[in-house]
Amino acid sequence: MVSSNRCPRPWPTQAMEQCRNSHFPFERSVVARVRKIRVLLADSEEEFSATLADRLRLQGFAVHCARSAAEAVAELEGGRFDVALVGSDFVDMKGTDLLVHCKSLSPSRAAILLAAHGAVDAAIVGMERGADDFLMKPIDLTVLADKIRDVHHRGSSQNSQRQQR
Repeated sequence: MVSSNRCPRPWPTQAMEQCRNSHFPFERSVVARVRKIRVLLADSEEEFSATLADRLRLQGFAVHCARSAAEAVAELEGGRFDVALVGSDFVDMKGTDLLVHCKSLSPSRAAILLAAHGAVDAAIVGMERGADDFLMKPIDLTVLADKIRDVHHRGSSQNSQRQQR
């Protein structure tokens, strides 16, 4: 059991909640710097998106859903996402075209293509058109969470290297 005046390490949201009244300023300042990875989940399958978004939130991500390519484009133009999860097809645009648009707006923003089961060709095209990674549906949540963290970390590392030059 965790003492009420010590910060637990596994879940940043729990740690922040418990550290608000902590008597350890160092721990409070470390937890305050933890920022959730902001994820845009763009997929036309509404049930899939809602379920996946809920599960990613439980993993500690800040998730916003876009149900159409037009909605995703509008959100991406706002520029407030670290990682874009892009479904393979929409009624109004192909997922690979949305990836290209995402990368044209912000080349450093990480993008992961969520390809339909058996759509290996779409995954290959997505990688050629700028996806940082891809996953085939059905998606293993643990693998997806690891990929999100990995592509975000790679993007953050590349940005800091560019700033140092």
